[in-house]
Amino acid sequence: MSPNRCEVPLAKKSTARTSKSTPPASRPSRTSRPSRRSRVAAQRDDERPVLLITAGPTHEPIDAVRFIGNRSSGKLGVALAAAAVECGWKVVLLMGPTATTLPEHKLVTVQRFVTTDDLAKLLKKHQPGADAMAMAAAVADFRPAKVGAAGAAGKIKRTAAGLTLKLESTPDLLAGCSARRDKEGFSQVLVGFALESKAKLAASAKDKLQRKGVDAVVANELGTMESDSITASVFGADGSITKTPGNMSKRDFGPWLMEIIEMLVMERAIATQHDEEDEACGCAECAG
Repeated sequence: MSPNRCEVPLAKKSTARTSKSTPPASRPSRTSRPSRRSRVAAQRDDERPVLLITAGPTHEPIDAVRFIGNRSSGKLGVALAAAAVECGWKVVLLMGPTATTLPEHKLVTVQRFVTTDDLAKLLKKHQPGADAMAMAAAVADFRPAKVGAAGAAGKIKRTAAGLTLKLESTPDLLAGCSARRDKEGFSQVLVGFALESKAKLAASAKDKLQRKGVDAVVANELGTMESDSITASVFGADGSITKTPGNMSKRDFGPWLMEIIEMLVMERAIATQHDEEDEACGCAECAG
């Protein structure tokens, strides 16, 4: 093997299928904060790697006026988009219904969604072109099972009898992206997010990591929502846990997380290159 096989340029996208049986490449030791701020060398925009980010809440309509939603601000996704641009990446930011100021940069494309179904359609459209995906949106777990004709056309009137809503589960978008990646052979990194109480945070992140087949899960406490700061731990599929150096602003968290994403992309590129070299070699040792 050549001594420089690990020098895989991030700016070049690999479309080869990465074998699910390939173990992750050895990861450099991590401190509480990654030690480097890498930069992607790309001379042309079409050579730059692409980060697909989802951010903000979903609004699931009850009628033409009311909805089921949450307090997500989308600030974390915006901070990550800014950090990705600083690292030379192109960004596709899928943003929910929030008033958070959006980034304005030639490398950032913003598309808006309202409902879970809206976001699902955008993910299906943009996933094939992404080198990495950060699924930071706070997607509703439930939505009204049926919005009647009166509700769809206007406002449901108050009555003495009250109103009972029947809710149904929304599609699992992160699991869907993971399954699509495996089926289509996309060579991309998937990062999920887990928002949970402190007592359940680690268990929830590990469970999500395994069930949904992603590369990493960013675990953060409930107080993160609407806040300008965050304390988080990144759980990797290789068993690693990387913690923020205490509480930090979301603006600072963006570059911190971006370094981890770049590292994961590099590892996946190395694993893909190993698979391609082993397949080309064809010897018994490589085949085994």
